[in-house]
Amino acid sequence: MHDLIGAYQRLDRIYQLYIKSAFPLRYRALAEERNNLLQRKGILSQPALVEPMPIYPSSGMDLSSAAAQLPSKYRDIAQLGQTLFEPDIELYKHQWESLRQVLENDKDLVVTTGTGSGKTECFLLPLLAQLASESKTWAANRQAPENHHWWQEHCWEANKKRRISQWEHTPRPKALRALIIYPLNALVEDQLRRLRKTLEHPQVHDWLDQERGGNRITFGRYTSQTFIAGDSSKSPKVKQLKEEMNKQEEQQKQIFAELQHDHDPDLPYYFPRVDGGEMWSRWDMQENPPDILITNYSMLNIMMMRSLESKIFDETRRWLAEPNHPERKFTLVVDELHAYRGTPGTEVAYILRLLLLRLGLTPDSPNLRILTTTASLDDSAKGREFLREFFGRDNFAFIKEEQIAPKQKARFSLAKHQPDFAQFAQSIQPDPFEPMLPPNLEGDKEQAALFQLATQLGQASSAKLTNAQLLADALKKVDADEALRDACQAENQGKIRATSVETLDKQLFPDATNSHFVSDAMRGLLLALGMSQLTTTGRSPQPVRGHLFFHNLQSLWACSNPDCTDSVIDQELRQKESNPPTVGAIHAHHSLTCSCGSRVLDLIVCGVCGEVFLGGYKKTTKINGQALTILTADQPDLENIPDRVNLGQHYGQYAVFWPLYRKIPNGKVSAWHTTPQQKNNTWTQNKIKRQWVRATFNITTGELKQTGRKTSKSKESEKIAVWLYQITGEHPNESALPSKCPRCDADYGRRTKFPSPLRFHRTAFQKSCQVLARGLLREIPAPSDSLPQRSSRKLVIFSDSRNDAAKLAAGMEQAHYR
Repeated sequence: MHDLIGAYQRLDRIYQLYIKSAFPLRYRALAEERNNLLQRKGILSQPALVEPMPIYPSSGMDLSSAAAQLPSKYRDIAQLGQTLFEPDIELYKHQWESLRQVLENDKDLVVTTGTGSGKTECFLLPLLAQLASESKTWAANRQAPENHHWWQEHCWEANKKRRISQWEHTPRPKALRALIIYPLNALVEDQLRRLRKTLEHPQVHDWLDQERGGNRITFGRYTSQTFIAGDSSKSPKVKQLKEEMNKQEEQQKQIFAELQHDHDPDLPYYFPRVDGGEMWSRWDMQENPPDILITNYSMLNIMMMRSLESKIFDETRRWLAEPNHPERKFTLVVDELHAYRGTPGTEVAYILRLLLLRLGLTPDSPNLRILTTTASLDDSAKGREFLREFFGRDNFAFIKEEQIAPKQKARFSLAKHQPDFAQFAQSIQPDPFEPMLPPNLEGDKEQAALFQLATQLGQASSAKLTNAQLLADALKKVDADEALRDACQAENQGKIRATSVETLDKQLFPDATNSHFVSDAMRGLLLALGMSQLTTTGRSPQPVRGHLFFHNLQSLWACSNPDCTDSVIDQELRQKESNPPTVGAIHAHHSLTCSCGSRVLDLIVCGVCGEVFLGGYKKTTKINGQALTILTADQPDLENIPDRVNLGQHYGQYAVFWPLYRKIPNGKVSAWHTTPQQKNNTWTQNKIKRQWVRATFNITTGELKQTGRKTSKSKESEKIAVWLYQITGEHPNESALPSKCPRCDADYGRRTKFPSPLRFHRTAFQKSCQVLARGLLREIPAPSDSLPQRSSRKLVIFSDSRNDAAKLAAGMEQAHYR
C-alpha cells in the first residue's frame, strides 16, 4: 500500500456507504443528520497512526558472510537458508547475536526486539543451522516408488485402493527436530508460508538433491485445518483424503501454469507442494514425524492425549535417546511468549512439562533447546523468574537491540519543501475519492510527478535510474526518512512509536492548511515514501506501518421528541420537509436523555421501507397505587445482576413502538394519521395473536400508556401518539421485534434466521469485516511487469474470540461469494 491517507479516507467512505445501504431511512433530513454524525472523528473510525518501521544496527554481513564466521559444521546454513532473506540483505546485529549465542555458547534464546525487527529469523536461523549440520549424516534418499502419488487413479487401482505413506521409502531417521507453537492459527498459517518459501524454493531443492542425497527438510502444520482427522484404516476417510490430494495436485498444476505469465514470486508459497517436503496429511505425520511441526498449544494438548499421535512422540523419544548421538537436539520454539500469562499461561506451562516427559527430556536436559520471542519481558529478576516458572530452566540469553536514533531536529527540515509535497499529492490524485482506487504507480502522469518531485528536491536526473529510484535518492538527500522518525520520537518521549498522522502533520508542516483532516503536504510526503524505491533494497527509504482503526457500530439511539432542539438537528431542512422525521436527534453514544430533556431510546429501522421505530426496556412499577410502564434504553433489571440478567430483547422485557407525531391540546390524542397495513392491525404467527395498538409515550418521563387506560397525570404536551407492538397472552420469551412492518407490510414471518424486517441500528461483525477487507485488498498493489519483486497481496483476519473467528471464517467466504 502506498497511499495510507487516501486508503483510510476511501475505507471510511466505503464503510459509511455500507451503513447507508444496510439501514435506509425514509426521512431525508434524518438521513443527512445521520451522515453528519457518522463522519465525526471517533464514531466509525480514527485517522491513521503512522509507525516508521524500525531501523536496527546491521551486522555488516549477509547470510553467506555470517555463515563463514560460524563453526564449520554449521556453515551450510548459507545454502539451506539462502532464500530466507532477500538478495544482498544484511543480517541485523541481533540476528547474528542470536546465531552466535545458540550455536557457539549453547544458550536458549529470548528475543525481545520490537515489531518488524526480524524476530522470526532469530529462531529460524539457529534451527536451520542445526538441520543443515545434522542432514550431512543422513543416508541418501531412495527413489520414490512409481505408485507414490497413490491418489492418482491409475495408482489407486494398482495399489488396490490403498494409501501409500509419504516418507516410508526414506531411510533416514524420522523424528521431531523442532516444535513451533503459536497462540493463533493465523500465525501458524503465516509461518507455514515462510517455511515453504525457505525450504521449498527450487534453489534449495537443487542443493538438497546435490549435497543431501535428495533428502528434504520435512515440515507440517498440525491444527484443526489439517487433513484428515480420524482413523486411517477407515475407507471413507481414505477416499476423502484422496479427493483432497487430487485437488492439491490440480491446484499445483494451475499455479505452475499461472507462473508462466504471472511475475508474483511469492504465489507458489501460499499453497502446499505435493512433491516437496511439506507433509500431506495428519496420517503421514503420525507415521513419519516431520523435522519441523507447527501447531498451537490446544492441538498439542489433544495430541498427547490420543493414541493416534503417540508414534510422533515415541519416535522422537527414541531418536533423542540413541547413545551414539549425544549431540542431537530437540528445539522448542514458543512465539509470542507474552500471550501465556496468568492461568492460561500456567496451563500451557504444564502442557510443555508433559511434552518433555513424553520425549524423555527434563527441563535441564542438554538435548533440549528453547527459543522464544516476546514483546514484554526484560532481563531482570522478575523476567528470569517468569522463564524459570514457565520452562523450568534458566539458560537464556536475552537478545535485545535498540533502534538507531534519528537525526536530532530532522523534523524541521521538511517545512521548506511543503509546496513541493503538496503539489505532488495534487498531481498524483487531487481527490482521493475520484476514483475510489489507489493511484496507479505506472501511469505516465504519475511517473512525471515522481520525476518532478525528485527534481524539486534537488536530485539530478540519471538515465540509469527509474523515476522511483530518483525520488528515493532525493528523499534521502533531504532527510525525509529521518524527519518522519524524529517527529514520531518527539511526540513519544524519545521512543519511535506509532503517532497520529494529524500530529505528524503539525510537526512536519506547521504552516500547512488542511484540505481534509491533514494537509496535502503530509499526504504528498507519505505518497512519495510509498512510491519511491531504493536501488539497493527495492524498498522505500522509510517503510511505514499504518494503523487504521474502525469501530463496529454497536447501536444508534434517537431522541423521542420530534420537536427536538439538539444542536445536531438541521432545523431548516426539517422545516422544508413535507414529511418531517418522527424522532429527534440521533445519538452515537448511549444517554438517558437528550439535551432537549426528552427520553432517548434505541433506534430501530425497517430494512425494506426505511421507517423508524423506537424501542426500550420496560419496567412496570406502582406510584400512588397506579401501575406505570417506563421505557429506557438501559437494562432495568438491576436486582438480578449479574446472575439472572438477560440482555436480549424479548417481549417480556422490551417494547417496540412506531412513533407518529405530537398530540393536540385538551388531553385528547388526535386521530392516528398513519394506519398499520395489516387488516384490523392484527395477525397470527405461530398460533399467537399479534397486533399494533394505539398508545401514547411521554417523551419526558418515558411512560408508555395504551389509550383508554388510566395513568399518572402528566402534561399532554409531553406525549406523542404511537402504535405499540403487542402480543396477546403470556409469551414473555417471544422476540420483541414484530414479524411484519406496520408501514410497508413486509412479512418475514416464515424466515428462521431474521424473522423480522425491523432491525436495530447496529452493524454485523462479519459484514463489517467483509466490507473493510474488500476495500483494503483493493488498496494493496498487485505485482506487475515493472515491479515483479513486489509481494503478492495478502490479508490475514483474526479475532480474539474463537467463536467469532469461526463465524467470521464462514461468513467472510459466504459474503464474498454473494
